Amino acid sequence: MYLAMDMGTSNTRLWLCEGDRVIGGTKEGFGAKLGKTHGKAELFERLSNMIRVLLSANGAEENEIECLITAGMSQSEFGICEIPHGELPASEYILADRIVTRSIPEITGIPFWFVPGIKNTLDGQLTDIIRGEETEICGILSTLPENTPAVVVLPGTHNKIMKVDAQKRITDFCSTFSGELLDIIISYSILSSAASHNFTLSELDALRGKEYADEHGLNAAVFRVRTMEKNGESTDKMSSFLYGAVIGQDVAL
Repeated sequence: MYLAMDMGTSNTRLWLCEGDRVIGGTKEGFGAKLGKTHGKAELFERLSNMIRVLLSANGAEENEIECLITAGMSQSEFGICEIPHGELPASEYILADRIVTRSIPEITGIPFWFVPGIKNTLDGQLTDIIRGEETEICGILSTLPENTPAVVVLPGTHNKIMKVDAQKRITDFCSTFSGELLDIIISYSILSSAASHNFTLSELDALRGKEYADEHGLNAAVFRVRTMEKNGESTDKMSSFLYGAVIGQDVAL
């Protein structure tokens, strides 16, 4: 048996597996950001407890677990253990060859197998990075027909848009701040009373948001939600407009 973990910025998912079968899983509302805001000791304690609870719930012992395979923000500078990003291109087999093993007894006696993220560079300078999505995409690519290039979009705290060639290799990608930007606007700005993450999407208003941002700029489009509130528009319409304005900027990429 082994454990598989996907640690993001805000959430962590952990699965107990045997072969290609998932025995059990759990999700907790903490991620690598906890290590940045509260220190690694608290991150380690939360993760250690998460592992113990999952094993106990499934009648498994730590000494029965071969390894803990992890991708994502667990290997960022404020995660569990910083692991350098790899170069493009990247594929399932290339990523497997790059696995880095570490022992972190403060968390568990189970060996960690870190799958490094990937980076984009230009003239020797870092231009973009991914941690986690390069692993998540492997499942998607396994469903594609052979010799089928694709563009894959993975939304999240930071949206990732990846270009895949006919050999199922990631050859290029870009990241956007859309998810986090929306959360900041909705949670902490003057628009917190107008927009929400919990709404029924109005496609028409989402398209209007994108078109308004295309014509007037994103800053003006965000403030347009304020005037919509003054005009008595519904939360669904205002939220759809805001989401369209922000995420619509990713389309041009």
